[in-house]
Amino acid sequence: MILIGDIGNTQSKFAHYNKGNNKIFKLKNFNTSDIEKNKDFTKFVNNTKFTNAVIASVVPKVFLKIKSVLKKKI
Repeated sequence: MILIGDIGNTQSKFAHYNKGNNKIFKLKNFNTSDIEKNKDFTKFVNNTKFTNAVIASVVPKVFLKIKSVLKKKI
């Protein structure tokens, strides 16, 4: 399973992608300002075993937070 994400200034979108059958699962939106203090993103990531992550970001501070969470997972 691959985590796909797009971190924008106001909203961030994440999805679980299964390369084997080319399907996207669990598409979820988060407010970007809430990602740092909100546990919902951590729960979204911790419930699945990921092999890789692809993330586009225009907010470096939030990207670094997400990167630290993902380093523990991948």
